[in-house]
Amino acid sequence: GFNGQVSATVTLNDDIVTRDVVWSGNEFVNINEDGSYELVGSAGDVATINAIIDGNPNLVATCSIAIVDAIADNFEIVIEPANYMGIFGIVARIFLVGAKRP
Repeated sequence: GFNGQVSATVTLNDDIVTRDVVWSGNEFVNINEDGSYELVGSAGDVATINAIIDGNPNLVATCSIAIVDAIADNFEIVIEPANYMGIFGIVARIFLVGAKRP
């Protein structure tokens, strides 16, 4: 299965606050107390991860992950202004997400 890590940022009136978060998931994901997880379902299944504020089960955020056969490369387009000999333009570069950039 695929392994990953989720985290939660808790806010109160737009301020970040420290609260204990309890993680849970459905039958297609094993999740640990620290938010690390392993997908255990098959292609076509949807794993659901819940972040619950400890002591208040009404405050919950949910993340759904569609399980697929293979992970495709994920690319990012970065657009930067360019200045070549006093001529301004735009340069677009394509990077593989997570790969070292030149």
